[in-house]
Amino acid sequence: MSLDALVMRCWFLWWGMVALVLARKSLVPARIIGVDCAYLCGGNPSLVHLRWIYSEGLRPRSVIVDLVHSGDRSSATVGYGVCAAVLPLATPLEGTCEVCLSATYRSVGPAYTLTTCVRIDDHTGSRQCF
Repeated sequence: MSLDALVMRCWFLWWGMVALVLARKSLVPARIIGVDCAYLCGGNPSLVHLRWIYSEGLRPRSVIVDLVHSGDRSSATVGYGVCAAVLPLATPLEGTCEVCLSATYRSVGPAYTLTTCVRIDDHTGSRQCF
């Protein structure tokens, strides 16, 4: 094998790997890997600030955030690239709340939805996916 052929193979291998990395970032969905809940104020209504973190990949077109806390429910829809939402609650946030994030993706073909549900305990700060 000549040196020119070896150099060409190395370049093809290099650019092939670059193409694979770019394809992964544009076709594989970015999953929600972390959710954080912060209580903003206790007025009427009480406001809760939710933040979430994505893994690498294609960001969802929209995310529907549902919060359930002791019989009180709140929901919000955010668009592409947004990683936070402020939700109003009729009662102050105490104890355990459940947060469900439904992310809708569309890369190739029909749209599909991935749902992440987290139970957040206010007293211990623990987060449990279910």
